Amino acid sequence: MKSIKENAIITIKSKQTAHGVTETMEFTTAGSFYMRGAKYYIFYNENEEMGMSDCSVMLIADGDTVTMKRSGAFELKLIYNAGQSQSVVYYMPFGEVNMTQTTYSVECDVSDSGGEIRVCYMLCMGIEEQINELTIRVGRQKE
Repeated sequence: MKSIKENAIITIKSKQTAHGVTETMEFTTAGSFYMRGAKYYIFYNENEEMGMSDCSVMLIADGDTVTMKRSGAFELKLIYNAGQSQSVVYYMPFGEVNMTQTTYSVECDVSDSGGEIRVCYMLCMGIEEQINELTIRVGRQKE
């Protein structure tokens, strides 16, 4: 897992719906947030509470596109771009899962001081479908 300079507080809220059942999770963690060029970068390490210990996550907000890269015990790269679909492979300690990800909407309201990213997307694994609504809020830590 990468060591990061923590300069931000990041709150992740995830709402997942499958088979008519909705589960919501929310957690807050310290992480890193900066701008390079016209892109905003958010880094954080996941923990047991998040269900993905020993993983680090990098989010890149670039206009209407958000890229999420998870590395560590669980590896995945998703590109959220409204109206787009992609085939992805989710690498886990017990094997790989092939999925199709379709993004419905992406909203980025991020500035140098922080902000919010909202993404709605569907994951399909065979005949199983899961709708996901993800909200990421990032703010600078007080020095």
